[in-house]
Parts: sequence; C-alpha cells; structure tokens
Amino acid sequence: MSSESSELVTMLTTNDTQLLLYHCSQAYHTEINDLLLTAWSLALSVWSGQETVVFRLEGHGREHSVSDMDLTRTIGWFTSMFPVCIRVTDTHSLGVTIKSVKEQLRSIPHRGMSYGALRYCHPNEEVRSELTTSEPQALFNYLGQFDQTTTSGLDQWLSFTRDAAQDHSSPLNHGTSLLELNCSIVHGQLHLFMKYSKRHYEETTITQLINTFISRLLSIIEHCSQANYEEFTPSDFQSVSLEQHSLDQIVKTYSKQYGLNKMMHLSPLQEGLLFHYLDHPSSDQYFVQVSWKYHGRLEVNRYQEAWSHVIAENDCLRTCYVWDELDKPIQCVLRKVELDWTFFGF
Repeated sequence: MSSESSELVTMLTTNDTQLLLYHCSQAYHTEINDLLLTAWSLALSVWSGQETVVFRLEGHGREHSVSDMDLTRTIGWFTSMFPVCIRVTDTHSLGVTIKSVKEQLRSIPHRGMSYGALRYCHPNEEVRSELTTSEPQALFNYLGQFDQTTTSGLDQWLSFTRDAAQDHSSPLNHGTSLLELNCSIVHGQLHLFMKYSKRHYEETTITQLINTFISRLLSIIEHCSQANYEEFTPSDFQSVSLEQHSLDQIVKTYSKQYGLNKMMHLSPLQEGLLFHYLDHPSSDQYFVQVSWKYHGRLEVNRYQEAWSHVIAENDCLRTCYVWDELDKPIQCVLRKVELDWTFFGF
C-alpha cells in the first residue's frame, strides 16, 4: 500500500453473507454485484448529498461480449475499468431502487468492455483524448468468492486467508483513485477493504462512509430475503420491449399464481389468429374440440399425471397471450399450469 493511502477493513457476519449469496437474488433476479452496487450508490449519495453518483467499476474482463472470442483456454484476468453513472433517491422504496440500479447497470454496453476499446483504440485522437480528460476518483471492485469448495480434495491442503483480496502493491506505487472499495468473500464472510487517500480524507470520514454502506447493504439483505414473491425488470426478458409499469402489471396478473418463464413476441401466424379472435370473439373459427373413447378401466390419477407431464414438457401448452395496453402483443410462457378436470360417472 502506498504511504499516501490508508485502509479500513471490516466484514459481514457469516449469516448475513449466506443470505446475500443464496437468498437475496431471487427477489429481483439480481446478481450479487447488483445488490452491492445498490448499497454503494446509496452510500455515496448520502455521503455526497447528490442523487447522481459517479464512480469507476472494475471487473475481471472475461465477459462474453465478443461472440467469436474463445477464452476457455486462457487463465487470469483481463481487467476492465470503466466509469459508471447511477441515479438513486431516498424518496423511492428500496425495491424500486434495487430495480432501478439493476436496469441502469444492464444498460451499460458490453458490460463496459467497449469503453476500453474506445479509450485506447479509437482511430480518432479527439475521442481518445476526451475519454481521458477526467475520471471518477471513487472505484468499486467485487473480486468474488475465494473459498468455493473444490472437488479435487486439494482444499484440505490449500486455503485462502483474509489477506487474499488485499492490496499488496509496492509502497512506491501511486494509486489511481482517492477512494477504493474492494469486496471479496473469504471463509464464508464478505470482507470489505476501503482504501483512501490520507491527503484528502480523514479516517473518521471514511469510517462514516463504510458504516453507511454496511447499513444500506444490511437493509437490502433483510428486504430481499423476506420478499414473499419475485419481481422482474425489463432486462429479464430481452426478447420483448416492455416498460416497467407494463411488466409489473403482467407480473401481478400471472407470476404470483403461475410463475413466469419467458416472454416473446408473436409469430406472424399467431398475430393473425389473435386478430381474427379480437375481431369476432364469439366465433368458433379456431376452436378445436377432440373426443375419444377408452376401453377398459381408466386410472384417473395416472391419467391426470400423464397430462401434467405433457404440459410440463411443452411450452406451447403453458402459453398465454397479453395485448391490453401494449404497443405490440406478447406471449408469456408460464412455469406451471394445472388443468381443470371434470369427471362424470355413468
């Protein structure tokens, strides 16, 4: 660590870390980074008094943004670093804030990989110069889990210490950020390493910031782990274009009872069928009814079970169509559908 900087280290409890890892993502279909960055954005917003916060986000760079680039036979990090601008407000509920931050992060092109290409490789010198003019002085980096169990049996010989994610750079090295938060999970606990410039900040100021971050993160963990049902955002269904309010209405109608698997636009044939149905709702033009006879004893329970398997295996039998208040109709594939059975004894 540089002589010009200092570092504060703290951690979450094992229980809170486990909730964050395994029980929080279902509520809003998030990754751990989404929740950490929501807490980080809220903390910076409270600290700075601004609703819009700007920082640099560091990643491993092994993104699947280039389809013809095969990285399977490579090791190590291809570090990516790019500026991020997040808007948050304390007037919104925590759920709305989480969904908003998640969507803002999803809207970053190529997960930030294209920023480096523009900054260092763009043929226009003015573009390269503009991108290097000024950079955010705060940085966030989630390093991941360092103690995931292996199946090779080597984990009884090899293990990580708390120092695994700390900064071991030369004291002569000059930092690129005035404020830097590195997060990692070691021995089942989320460790937070807050490095800061001693020339610009006092320890009490940084202590207040990291305490605010932890407070916001614990609120997020409690909120998500106690959610009674899952919520979605438009980026969860990238094959259709929906506004959040339209998606919320679909989720309210279908997801809580049946669960949502996927959404798609209608094919031309399906659009034609829907058009004719809406033009003549009482028409039986596309209504097909089939009846047949069974000889012998019918085992009702097995018969129902067989049809349940057929429905579970075929998406088209779990599909409904939504068009009200939408620019373009869509089809929703539900996770589970139960048939209405009526039995008559003769």
